[in-house]
Amino acid sequence: MKQPDVSVVIPCYNSEKSIGEVVEKVSAKLSEMGYTYEMVLVNDYSKDGTFQEIHRLAKKHSFVKGINLAKNFGQHNAILAGFHYVNGKYVIGMDDDLQTDPSQFPKLFDKMKEGYDLVYGTYPMVRQSIFRRLGSRFNNVVLGRMIQQPGHIRTSSFWLAKAYIIKEAVKYEHSYTNLRGLFFRTTAYIACVEVEHFARKYGRSNYTFKSLVKLWSNCINFSVAPLRIFLLIGSIASAGGFLGALILIIKKIMNINMSIGWPSLMAAVCFFSGIILIGIGLTGEYIGRTFMCINATPQYVVKEEVNVQDGIYPGEEDGE
Repeated sequence: MKQPDVSVVIPCYNSEKSIGEVVEKVSAKLSEMGYTYEMVLVNDYSKDGTFQEIHRLAKKHSFVKGINLAKNFGQHNAILAGFHYVNGKYVIGMDDDLQTDPSQFPKLFDKMKEGYDLVYGTYPMVRQSIFRRLGSRFNNVVLGRMIQQPGHIRTSSFWLAKAYIIKEAVKYEHSYTNLRGLFFRTTAYIACVEVEHFARKYGRSNYTFKSLVKLWSNCINFSVAPLRIFLLIGSIASAGGFLGALILIIKKIMNINMSIGWPSLMAAVCFFSGIILIGIGLTGEYIGRTFMCINATPQYVVKEEVNVQDGIYPGEEDGE
């Protein structure tokens, strides 16, 4: 059984109408580029007929592997599930909605030939809502501080990685998954290249504010920066409180009739109490996640597999 050149991992959620077209486009482009390939389609508990379509595609094409998850575990967990089924020398991650188009593959490969191990496709013009764009910018700024992402690197769900990065990523066994955290702790040979972001052909984004916050919060599994930030805030607040008390004592000595206001006291109490409670909550989040990891909360649960058995390697027979 020969190793394919490229493995393509696609998390699928309510993509019954688009996934067939994605598969055909990926197949045509990689064949045109002269690569052998396989595709791993991970159904993340879709509410439509997505897995039935994946099942059909897997029966039609030897290069398609279908994975059906038992519940919705989130995009990054679904991708990590797919990593356990890849065999390619290179791995591509992309979306199921036709916004990340295979026509942009050559740009990723050309950039990787410059000596990089991981290349992200980034968009000069993003076809997303203002809410999603602002959220992505906030995410980039915060994660840049928390996981030491270089300022010149912009990331997306469209990327190309060498196999050793994927092999390192699958060693992660806990349920709170953030691929960016896994990638950036593995290699510093990372680049980004501008690619075209295409308009969504079917439906609308499945991301909600809640799911975006949940995905963003998973980055704390890869950094103790938030705890250090609150240590710094606490130190500054304590120093400020001591200085303020010293000033009040001096003023009181100089003017014994000066009254100390109740509103200012309550404002200070509420402010510092809020900081304390946030810090305690953040510490609790770390402790809770540690408990969930010790409790072996699964990253994902595979309910059904299609076309993952050994045999003629995907991409050699009907991918050319």
